[in-house]
Amino acid sequence: MKPQITQINADEYKKLCVQPNAFSRNELEITEKILREKNLSVALHLSDTLQTSPIKKPEKHKGDKFTDYFLITLLESEAEMIVDIFTDLEAQNIENDGMTTPMASSYAEVADKWITYLSFIGMKE
Repeated sequence: MKPQITQINADEYKKLCVQPNAFSRNELEITEKILREKNLSVALHLSDTLQTSPIKKPEKHKGDKFTDYFLITLLESEAEMIVDIFTDLEAQNIENDGMTTPMASSYAEVADKWITYLSFIGMKE
């Protein structure tokens, strides 16, 4: 018997993509790039994740690979390290007068996503 391939519907897909452990391709690529530049081994884990199949999209989904989402599993210590790196990058990119910059905002968004993930895995333990 062949295994049945079940098609995911739009509501199920949306529920999966808003989970705290669901990251967009863009969020993972940005994180992986920064971690790789810092020679951190967790970058390899994220790189491997990006090579796997993303969350299966509904049949009528209009997006391409740039709309992919992946479910991730990292250790709490790895997520804490990522949060620290991105909050540091945010702080480094704030103007001398304390005004934010587009780069600081970008790093803050990534940090916020990882903070949400960190809270999620903290609740599971």
